[in-house]
Amino acid sequence: MNFYQHLAPGTSILISYLLGSVCFGVLIAEKRGVNLREVGSGNIGSTNVFRVIGKKEGALTLTGDVLKGTVAVVAARFLIGMEQPVWMALSAFAAILGHNYPLYYRFRGGKGVATTFGVLFAYMPLIGLLLLLVWGIAVAVTHISSVGALSVSVMLPILTFMFRQETAQLWFAVVVAGMMVMRHKENIRRLLRGEEE
Repeated sequence: MNFYQHLAPGTSILISYLLGSVCFGVLIAEKRGVNLREVGSGNIGSTNVFRVIGKKEGALTLTGDVLKGTVAVVAARFLIGMEQPVWMALSAFAAILGHNYPLYYRFRGGKGVATTFGVLFAYMPLIGLLLLLVWGIAVAVTHISSVGALSVSVMLPILTFMFRQETAQLWFAVVVAGMMVMRHKENIRRLLRGEEE
């Protein structure tokens, strides 16, 4: 293994994390003179941007958060290749971790749903598309965004197992699903109280 091959895995993980740490909601809101943490739900994701700033800004935030996840996986594939499944899984996870705990914003990030979709579209495309359908149905039925996210968290490891993905991808799915549930713990409490919107 040459020097480049030694550096590539760590470089890939670092790039993914730094890309994930770019929080488009915060950047877009700042340009409008809005501190997202002080308005609406206080979350920095696209749902809060849609609600408190506008559709255009929400769409830009959503697009940015999805694309950074996709770009991170594409970059990882270029650097280390799919033949190194553990490093690929860690790089894919690092992009989501970056959004949830961003370096640039004192590790106070979002819930990672859009970035998770962006990662999945490049990392496990079929599962990503199926989960988008799951999310869409859940939101259409309940009209509650967090129900869609929690439905995705339940189905991600199930679909990954059903489609017999590699062991590293299955662990990725389990960890990401667990983190998504953890990041939605306040939403879960509100759902149980019947207060979630």
